Amino acid sequence: MKLAELVFQSSVLEFKLQPGVEPKLAQAWPMTASSGGLRFSYFSYSRIIELHRAEGIEPRLEWSERILEEARRSRRRFPGRLICAHLKRVAPYQVEESNAEIPEWREFLARNAKPGEHDFMILGDDEVGDEILAIPGVFSARRMGMGLAEQLAGVGLADGFIAMGSGICAAANFSATPYVIFKHPAHHGREMESELAGGDRFPFAQARQRLWRRQATTEALEDGLRLILS
Repeated sequence: MKLAELVFQSSVLEFKLQPGVEPKLAQAWPMTASSGGLRFSYFSYSRIIELHRAEGIEPRLEWSERILEEARRSRRRFPGRLICAHLKRVAPYQVEESNAEIPEWREFLARNAKPGEHDFMILGDDEVGDEILAIPGVFSARRMGMGLAEQLAGVGLADGFIAMGSGICAAANFSATPYVIFKHPAHHGREMESELAGGDRFPFAQARQRLWRRQATTEALEDGLRLILS
């Protein structure tokens, strides 16, 4: 509930959260009729995909002016290109669960981070040690004191986003920022086949917004960065 309050109260729209209360109003979401179905899931983009196909709507997160100004203030600290990144690290850290392999990311970041010219901002609370954060040009949003909403809003102000598949990636999915998200082929395979329809991007995504179902090796990360910056 605390996370939901943080996110919804950071929106430009006004939301009223009522946990455990049956929705009565027409504008309440989700309505009982839709949430009672077998296909309903809070973790699926299926209804967003259907809405996009029906109406051509590009889904975008709309942040409050307060959150946007906080994100802009942080962005101004980086005069060059800024790439946001998320290295998912959830115990027991299995690669098949789309967890980041630190040696691969370390080599990738050491090759590409250039302070003041090409910086990387690591988002989230996942444990990423100094073997990553000591690389010149690599920064931790958490260590900089950035809150979660500010971090998510900042994705829309960055020059790109590269990450392991996780909830944080929704900030990129619902933005115009070029991104490459890596999802291990064994992770949520059936769901990914359904939502991607055999492709490598969501139907509402732009040309430089991709979800790659492949292991995030150093070379694959290099390929992703080239696409983002192309």
